[in-house]
Amino acid sequence: MSWIPDWLASDKALLSLASIAIGWLLAQGTTLLKDWLNVKRLKSGLLIELEDIRAQLDRMQLYNKRNLLFYELKGLPNEGFPSIHNLFFRQYFKDVFGKLNREQRISYQLIHSLLDNLNQQQALLMSFFEKKYEVRNGPANSEDGHKILREFGDRVIAIHRNTMEVFWHTTYHLRNREKPELDYQGAVHETYLRFLEDVEIDIRKTIEGASTIKREDLEKILNEKPFRTDI
Repeated sequence: MSWIPDWLASDKALLSLASIAIGWLLAQGTTLLKDWLNVKRLKSGLLIELEDIRAQLDRMQLYNKRNLLFYELKGLPNEGFPSIHNLFFRQYFKDVFGKLNREQRISYQLIHSLLDNLNQQQALLMSFFEKKYEVRNGPANSEDGHKILREFGDRVIAIHRNTMEVFWHTTYHLRNREKPELDYQGAVHETYLRFLEDVEIDIRKTIEGASTIKREDLEKILNEKPFRTDI
């Protein structure tokens, strides 16, 4: 074994090389484990946020239906629905982007794009309430009053449709977490279209149901502050 250098032949040298190799492997393994755990944490966070968003959308659809009742009863509510935040998505989606499959990436981006649009619509509706609060104090028999109420109704119906659209996509993603594939000609799209048809039916039933409710009963539990001019 004369071809092996003396320094390599020594037990200490071999032990040192083995220690270095094992240390390097452990370091690499630790890094990979940390990366895997971090990706898992980020993926879990995105899903948890979707669950929170769905819960808030569930509340928002009830709020929208209440607005539909106000519209049919020729009144305006006195408070809006707060924005539904998606802070985790905004901050961490880019960090886990490459670890998601295409279906997941498309679904997440679609949901949060729709949500941002919905928040903007709700904010505009709240601004509309603040500018048109005087209609709430009367039957709005004037031409301006009718115009305001028609605009209010159009806004509320559009918001409710969009609320339910985000709700559907969020629910679909949570039910198909590994592959929330969105087809545009297959069974998934047909299910989506049937859901939208049900939404339209529900809107009509809600408006028709207003005949059994008194407008003052809707207003009893509302906060008057946004519509008071003496504050």
